Amino acid sequence: MMKTTLKSVSTTHLFIILLVVLLSLPRLLALDTFITEDEYLWISRSRRFLLALTESNWANTFQTGHPGVTTMWLGSLGLWTYSHSMTSTPLPETLIKLDWCNFSLDILPLIRLPVAITTFICILITAKLIAILYNKQVALLTLVLLALNPFYLAHARILHHDALVSSFMLVSALSMLVYILRIPSYPYLLLSGVSAGLALLSKTTSLFLFPFVGLIFVTVMIQQQHELLIVSKKIVSAALLWLIFLSLTIYDAWPAMWVSTAQTVGLMKDMLQTYANNPHQEGVFFWGKPTQNPSILYYVFTILFQMTPVTVVGIGAVIVIVISQFWRKRLEKTAFTTICLQLCYVVMFIICLNFGEKKQLRYVLPAMLMLDVIAAWGLHELLTRIISKYLRLHFSAYLIIITIILAIITLPHHPYYLTYYNPLMGGGNIATKMITVGWGEGLDEAARYLNTLPHAEKLQVATWLAVPFAPYFKGNTLFYLDDSALALASDYVVLYRSEIQRNYPNPELQTYLRTHNTLNKVIQVHGIDYAWVYQMQPITPVHGEGMLGYRFSAAEINAGQALTMTIYTQGLYNTEPLVIQMLDRQGVMAFETEIALDKSSDDHIRASQHEIIIPKTISTGIYCPEILPHAKAFEAEISGQCSQYRPQTHQNCVQIYQGDK
Repeated sequence: MMKTTLKSVSTTHLFIILLVVLLSLPRLLALDTFITEDEYLWISRSRRFLLALTESNWANTFQTGHPGVTTMWLGSLGLWTYSHSMTSTPLPETLIKLDWCNFSLDILPLIRLPVAITTFICILITAKLIAILYNKQVALLTLVLLALNPFYLAHARILHHDALVSSFMLVSALSMLVYILRIPSYPYLLLSGVSAGLALLSKTTSLFLFPFVGLIFVTVMIQQQHELLIVSKKIVSAALLWLIFLSLTIYDAWPAMWVSTAQTVGLMKDMLQTYANNPHQEGVFFWGKPTQNPSILYYVFTILFQMTPVTVVGIGAVIVIVISQFWRKRLEKTAFTTICLQLCYVVMFIICLNFGEKKQLRYVLPAMLMLDVIAAWGLHELLTRIISKYLRLHFSAYLIIITIILAIITLPHHPYYLTYYNPLMGGGNIATKMITVGWGEGLDEAARYLNTLPHAEKLQVATWLAVPFAPYFKGNTLFYLDDSALALASDYVVLYRSEIQRNYPNPELQTYLRTHNTLNKVIQVHGIDYAWVYQMQPITPVHGEGMLGYRFSAAEINAGQALTMTIYTQGLYNTEPLVIQMLDRQGVMAFETEIALDKSSDDHIRASQHEIIIPKTISTGIYCPEILPHAKAFEAEISGQCSQYRPQTHQNCVQIYQGDK
């Protein structure tokens, strides 16, 4: 009997270990496939953070008011590993030389891996806490639902702060529930306080934990009114200890706090106010149109599109059970209180997010993780109370079936987990019409396609999202914002899904490309069109308000013939004539002519053709135009530090022959 019991326990442990190992693989493999839209910012901040640590410049460990400290610690760990394992130079020298704009892809897995591991550890801790709050079966379901949540998985594989803050918030909230409702042991209070501190070090949206923890305290006081005085004393003591643990975590883990506590807190407050009062510059896409500040439904639909059908079934079961509880009273009181508080966590957090003017899809991730926990309990109740009456299987069989279903739903999207959208909501086809789609996924595929073209290393490709594109492209990458000239001067332009949805940053360029240029390739990932590659006829960009550039119809021409010059303008409100001076190689003017341009009534890009008669007496040679009152050549001033994003344009000159060529 003893041997049978030990064998059963050993088999169970082996099954759980195998499950954990298998569930960890999707977040650890192919970490260098693509770069997200603003991940380069956290690579740069981590570099400066680590450099400040090596120089004991504690004040400079403040990089942003997010504050993203946990992200920078983990990014620094990856950079340290990179420096010691893949370079021979000292760490400070490696950090100074590191080109964060077009870094080697070898660095990506190393800087992302610490985030992937940290978030998975949080999943394991969450499962342990759920085992205490409910039971081990609910804990295993929670483990599977969280580990195979595509949205969570996508964010847990990159150097960013949303997966981290969501994980720490979940652990903090659940450990507080364990302490208050199940086991009033100080280690759980310590875990909650430390996790809350790590959450605040990750992102200021975790301030939500304060009202939620307050709600837990109030709920317990209402339930135990007969011992209100005793309970109140315990609650006050717990609250003070929680705040102490939280504060010590923040202070100890952030060197900037050691030298300028008040200033650091003030800067964080300023960042929070900025987010609360200013919408995202790029806006969002919701319900078929771009908007700056969508309603609360934006987050509701985000959750619906990002949930898996398994989670939907679990949440549906919870709603039915909670409603029926008011009539039948079959649930254990503590379990019912726990599930209601978890539902409050979700609803309260979404409401709090809606107060902020700045909105993005990923901000709602903390609510989605709690929904997975709630769904796990709902699935367990559904399996044990209803399905087991008709299908008598061991719980491990149910768990394997659910794991396989989730794996079939999620893993085909590897490593582009951001391409997942709930099939119950219509999948990606409907999502592209409802919410913002695209955070960098697919741009790597666009680069790989362009790399297959002849002489790819000599090509110039313009795209708004240059940083996620450039590391994968062999040629030269141009970054444009509202500067159409850079795009028109390139060999190809890559438009991105979220760029088109939001009509940002240059809707006029988008319109011009669709109507005047050849669509060379559409990049699809899992059935969703993510990027459009347009082939261009490169122009020579020039300076001047309203002027974009020019292009000659021929590279060679005989004297006495007419040369067509196409002038590109955008928002040309000044009708001052252009003077075209043709200069020889020594810069001596050979002849000049005047061109009149039509005045623009809008900001649309226009191309107008003009004939230049080449004098019959001109000598054979190469002649280049100088356009007055505009500059001879255009050198873009690109924001940032990336020299490879500066254009390598060549002036469009023409070979003129005296007599027949």
